[in-house]
Amino acid sequence: MLYYWMSLIHRRMVKSIRTDIPSIAVGNFSMGGTGKTPLTIFLTHKLKDLNPVVLSRGHGRKDRKVQMVRRRDMDYHLVGDEPLLIHWKTGVPVFVHRDRLLTYRIAKHLLEPGVVILDDALQYWRIDAHVRIALLREEELDGWRVFPFGLYREPIEEVRRVDMVVVKGRYGHGEFMGRPAFSMRYIPSGIFDHRGRKVKKPEKVVAFSGIARNQDFIETLREMGIQVVEFHPFPDHHPYRAEELKPLLDRGLPVITTLKDFVKLRSTGLKLNNFYYLDVEVEISREEEFLSIIRRMIDAE
Repeated sequence: MLYYWMSLIHRRMVKSIRTDIPSIAVGNFSMGGTGKTPLTIFLTHKLKDLNPVVLSRGHGRKDRKVQMVRRRDMDYHLVGDEPLLIHWKTGVPVFVHRDRLLTYRIAKHLLEPGVVILDDALQYWRIDAHVRIALLREEELDGWRVFPFGLYREPIEEVRRVDMVVVKGRYGHGEFMGRPAFSMRYIPSGIFDHRGRKVKKPEKVVAFSGIARNQDFIETLREMGIQVVEFHPFPDHHPYRAEELKPLLDRGLPVITTLKDFVKLRSTGLKLNNFYYLDVEVEISREEEFLSIIRRMIDAE
């Protein structure tokens, strides 16, 4: 609870600003991955007519300056793996810095976007977002406990400060804690090579990943009917080195990873000919209603 009380004090001390341009904050209450970046990508695609830009903290990057991700070949050490992934998937500019109010002002001046999407921003208090979307995992809804006794940063009552809830899993209810609730799941869109070309599904592979829930990745491969001969899990946001991955190539099988991991492989110096990635798309229940609520809240401003 100490973490939460310190966060609450910080929240009350920070002056929160309502941006001139409609903003959408995507985030979660738990430690670890719930699908924030895939949902950010989904929203960016669906709101393309509004000329969106994305603001991200850029977890794990080694540069403290403001960066704008505008090319797929940018060094992920400078911008972070998730901002680079978002740009790969959407083509929209992604501004990266801890101070997202600063990057908002820069984006507004340079690009005049119609909507700003803040990735992983439910605990970023300097911007009072027009729409707040909380991501939860279905299996974590029971036994909600605040850190250090559980996985959550804040008590369950804090859900009431968001506008919408998206539950990763098969959540069948229309609301959660009085907020409109929707379910989200990943749909595999195929296996792709290093040039982004869709390839025939291999029968046997060596796989590796460094995401919040590596088990989700390997289970998806198996559900697709792919035999995973070896699986090598790494920590989330892992900075890969050539000596870690070269032995996987020596197995003589296709080496498959996630797109989030794949965008970091260029920095290893390895040839990417035998590396492949699994790409997924997001499916939201009652999608039309979900997007209608968001657009209505944006238009109301």
